[in-house]
Amino acid sequence: MGINWTREQQQVISLGGRNILVSAAAGSGKTAVLVERIITMLTRPEHPVDVDRLLIVTFTDAAAAEMKERYEKSRQSSDVPRGVHFGTFHSICYNILRQSGAACASSLIKESDKRKLLQIILANHGLFEKAGYDGVNGLENLISRMKNLELEHLKNTAESGCFALFTDDECALLKRDYDRHLREQGLIDFEDMIGECIRLLSGSPGLLNKYRRLFRYILADEFQDINPPQYKFLKLLAAPSDNLFVVGDDDQSIYGFRGAAPGIMSGFLKDFPKAERIMLTENYRCRAEIVKLSGSVIARNKERFPKEFVPVKEGGKVLFFCFDSRREEEIKLTGELARLSREQLCKTAVILRTNAEICQYAGLLK
Repeated sequence: MGINWTREQQQVISLGGRNILVSAAAGSGKTAVLVERIITMLTRPEHPVDVDRLLIVTFTDAAAAEMKERYEKSRQSSDVPRGVHFGTFHSICYNILRQSGAACASSLIKESDKRKLLQIILANHGLFEKAGYDGVNGLENLISRMKNLELEHLKNTAESGCFALFTDDECALLKRDYDRHLREQGLIDFEDMIGECIRLLSGSPGLLNKYRRLFRYILADEFQDINPPQYKFLKLLAAPSDNLFVVGDDDQSIYGFRGAAPGIMSGFLKDFPKAERIMLTENYRCRAEIVKLSGSVIARNKERFPKEFVPVKEGGKVLFFCFDSRREEEIKLTGELARLSREQLCKTAVILRTNAEICQYAGLLK
C-alpha cells in the first residue's frame, strides 16, 4: 500500500530542475521523503540518474548511516541499484584528498598530538602559565572556529570561545604558528580537510572537472548546520550545472560553535535567485498542543523563514511546574510517575540532562 504524500512532499520527491531548497520542520517526515526522492531519481522512466552520479552529503556520520540504512531497506523492496555515495563533508573531502595523493592515512594529526603541539606553542610564546590547560582547550576551540569561519583574525575575543585569555593579536599569532607547524610536517587537522580540498580543486581544473562529472547531482542534508567552507565546497563542486538540492531547518541550527549559521539558508536563495523553495511544515511526531507551544517559542528566532507548523495528531497536553529546590522537583516527578499504571509507564519518557540525574531518579523510583 502506497504512502499518501502531501502535495509539498510530492514536490520534494519528484520536482526536477536545478537548485532546490527544502525547509523541513522537525517531525515532517524528512528522511522518508528524501529516500523516496533518491529512489525516484534512480528509477524514473525518463532520464534516470546514474547511481554513480548521485552524492548524498550529511553533517554527521550518524545521519549518513541512518539515511543509507533507510535507503538500503527501501531499495530491497524495489528495483533500485546499490552504489549511491553517502558521506559527511569531512569524509568526502578527505577521500578526495587521499585519492588525489594530497593526503594519506597518516596525514591527519591525532587529537593527543594536537594538544601537545598547542601546549608547546603556548609555552614558546610564554603564554602557557598564563592560560594553563583551560587555555589549551580554549585555543583548540578558537582555532577550529576561526577555520570554520574562514578568519585569520578575530575582532572580538569575547565571541571566540577562548575565555578572553588571549588578545586578538595573540590569537592570530598562535593560529599562524599552529598552521605553519602542520604544513611543515605534512599534517592536517579535522577542519583542514575541507579547506585543503577546496584549495586542491580550485587549483586543479582537471581534477575539479573529474569530480564535477562524477557527482552531477548533489543532495545536502542538515543544511542549517553547515559553515562557510562547507558551503563553498558545495558550490564549487556543483557548478556549473548547479544540480544542488539542499534540505534543512533554519529553526534547528545547533552548531554555531563550529561556524554554522541558519543565515546560510537564506543566503542560498540570494546566491541562486532562481532556486525553487519548498516548505515541509506538517508535524507527524507530536500532538497539536505540543506543536502549538513549540511553535510560539520558535517564532522568537530572528534568522528564519516565516512558517506555521501544522500538527497531524490532535490533542496533547503541556503542564508547567516551578520549584524552589531540586528536592521539590524530585518529589513531584516521582509522585506523578507513581500514579501511572504499568501500561501508562511503558508509554512514558523522562528526559534528563545528565547521566548522574538519571541514576539519581532511578534510585528514587526503586
